[in-house]
Amino acid sequence: MRKIALMLAVSLLWACGDDADDTSSNNRANNTNNTNNANNVERSFALACDDTDSEVGLHGSVYVDVEDAAESLYTHADAREPLPGVEVRLLSASGESWSTNTCDDGTFRFVTLPEETLLLDVSIDGKVTSVNDLKNYYDAVEDGEINLLVFGDSIPVYGPDPWFPSRLKNKLEALGPVELTNVAVSGTESTEWLPGTALFIGELLPNLKSADVVVFSLGGNDVLSFIASLQGDPNPAARLGEVDPLVDDIIANINAITQRITETNPDADVIWILYPNYATTDQWAEFLGQYSAAAIPLVESLLKRVRTELSERDDLILVDMLERTRGEDIDALIIDPLHLNEAGHELYASEIARTMGVIEPGSTPISYDFAVSAE
Repeated sequence: MRKIALMLAVSLLWACGDDADDTSSNNRANNTNNTNNANNVERSFALACDDTDSEVGLHGSVYVDVEDAAESLYTHADAREPLPGVEVRLLSASGESWSTNTCDDGTFRFVTLPEETLLLDVSIDGKVTSVNDLKNYYDAVEDGEINLLVFGDSIPVYGPDPWFPSRLKNKLEALGPVELTNVAVSGTESTEWLPGTALFIGELLPNLKSADVVVFSLGGNDVLSFIASLQGDPNPAARLGEVDPLVDDIIANINAITQRITETNPDADVIWILYPNYATTDQWAEFLGQYSAAAIPLVESLLKRVRTELSERDDLILVDMLERTRGEDIDALIIDPLHLNEAGHELYASEIARTMGVIEPGSTPISYDFAVSAE
């Protein structure tokens, strides 16, 4: 049999003559390309718009937010106009990438995904009112190492190790190397990080120019300081008029900080974390005493107002922990009235990653909707 096979091979080469010698390498390359193309088709994952039978692992939509009502990954508009033809990309931890376009109804769908970390990116022109679309992160991951900068209050640097910034770093490193710089300072209020302050100049500014992603938590200590000042006050109800100006100040401070960050480094994606409603916890009930029942709707309305105001920025990504933790036992996530326990730090890291478009193994089926301003 070996002799027969060898004779056949020689005969084929002889029959092809010089042409076979000249094109054999090209043929091998073409065969390799055909195999690769077949593999890409097999692993494309994107579902055709008319495919309603396949199992869906990742889905979502892109739409015009007619009334500019969307405010986060979890708060979307009722009045929508679909945006077809928008490119949707997926990048895998192994370096493969796939893309598709939204259908006529603005939706996109992928079949059950591989058990590896993926990164979702939607190529949207204009302002995303749901503020969950990072503009530069996908390209930065493709280019190489990510510089992750974290600053703010004690949330990123308090509680059981590892804190959420380190956990977030570990999640992002599935897509490539990450350099983490965490300069958060326990107990700081938003005024202490304003441009021109010692913390902004000494801790934040030296790390800004190299940052690809900036994450910060601020505003909680501002509110806690006010609440603490009410204890022992003979007439705390008379000071409720101070709440709205306090929230206005927090919003103004975060706006000023974000503005200076993006002026210093326009290529950095800036992420701010909206707090859960801590007033729903047993710890706050004990802390506030007879005022605890009234505090729940008050804090709810204040957080929503902050979300509404800050979602107007087109240079700020908002991680909506208010909606993410709605209906959950927040006591199970904290060690005191403000700080996270191990489960809390893990939840924060996972939610920030998800808002960034990072899809962890086993997290599907999952949905992402993107609202685009009608302006």
